[in-house]
Amino acid sequence: MARLTRIGVLSLAKFYCAFLFVFGFVYGVIVTAFLPETYNGYNMGLLLLVAAPVLLAIFGLVFGIVFAFIFNLVSSFVGGIEIGMEKSLGEKG
Repeated sequence: MARLTRIGVLSLAKFYCAFLFVFGFVYGVIVTAFLPETYNGYNMGLLLLVAAPVLLAIFGLVFGIVFAFIFNLVSSFVGGIEIGMEKSLGEKG
């Protein structure tokens, strides 16, 4: 068993940021499909298609940093997480 004891803070933050950006875009497309064309004179669908991915990407960046920092802090006390890994056929080492 391999042991995960540290997560790169910026690496996880970038992953969360990209993942939540895509999720926000998909969410915006789905919700926009069910919104009326205008709401109080504003095209809310267009606003949602822009705002949801950007806001969720910002949240992903912030929470990725926070989660990685907390994980690294806690894993230094408990020793990390055991994970099972296999080598692929073409991998050396």
